This record gives sequence, C-alpha cells and structure tokens, in this order.
Amino acid sequence: MKFAHTAAGLLLALAAAAPSFAQTPTADEFLTGTKGSVDFATGGIGEEQQKAVKALAGNYNVLITFANKNGEYRANVGATVLDKGGEIVFDIDGAGPLLYVKLPQGTYRINVRSDAGNKTKNISVPPLGKREVAFTWD
Repeated sequence: MKFAHTAAGLLLALAAAAPSFAQTPTADEFLTGTKGSVDFATGGIGEEQQKAVKALAGNYNVLITFANKNGEYRANVGATVLDKGGEIVFDIDGAGPLLYVKLPQGTYRINVRSDAGNKTKNISVPPLGKREVAFTWD
C-alpha cells in the first residue's frame, strides 16, 4: 500500500509540474510556453491583452501577426514553422492575433491556416535583432 501512495504522489507531483496549455486563449488571457525547443507567446485579443503580450516582446526574436486586409486582427490561426530542411520546429493551433517565437538563426518557412485560407511565407532570422512577418486575408 505504501508503494501505491508513493506512486500516486509522484504522478500528482509530475502533473503539477508539467506545463498545461489551453489551445485557444480566451479574451482575458494569452498563452506562453515552449513547444519542442521553441519558446512562444500568443494572444492579443483586446487592448489589455495586446499590452500584456507586447510587454513580453523582448524575450522573442520573431513576431508573426495575423490580420484581415481591413486592419482587423485575426485570431484562432494555426501556424507551423519549418526549417530549411523541411523539418517542423514549431506548430500551434489557436494562435493570434500576435504570435511571438524565439528561433535560432536560420531560414524558415511559415505555413499558416485559418478559416479564410492557408498562406506561406519564408523568413530569415538574423543572429541578432528581430524579424517581423504579417499574414493578411481578404
């Protein structure tokens, strides 16, 4: 019986230590974490959340913005970042309208998907400095 209590306690401790991520941030929260080896923050629904997410910008070197051509931000976008060899280095659903990621120097292809259609762009991340890329839909 002692083993069962110890195992149960260990499982509870591991569950508490593991990061938990909601797939889509609500209007009053944003999402941060690490997927694979890539740190990220996403959100920006509403003015307060935009301020909160933008306050974290210094921790990331790539900003990906999702919007409609009329300037209205777009949320609930899926994004996949692939390295120049075609390997997935980052993938997320329910991102936006702002998505910050921290990527190593290199060349990447970003594929995004939304209910308005899929889009692709290539970016080059410099050794220092930041890169911004925007995806817009009609």
